[in-house]
Amino acid sequence: MHDVLDVFASTDGYATTGYLVDELDSTRPTVGKRLDKLHAAGKIEYVHEPTAFWHLVDDPREE
Repeated sequence: MHDVLDVFASTDGYATTGYLVDELDSTRPTVGKRLDKLHAAGKIEYVHEPTAFWHLVDDPREE
């Protein structure tokens, strides 16, 4: 999960699912599961759902 948060931190809190997959050299399902957990916890939100553009609204590492 920290790897996903690190990418968000390096992009001013915005990233697409595809960008995260590329940056993490991971699979879309793996990244998707991490994003689902962050979304369910209210830590990220969709900015533009059709392009899977996300915004980090609350970094849990800062709590």
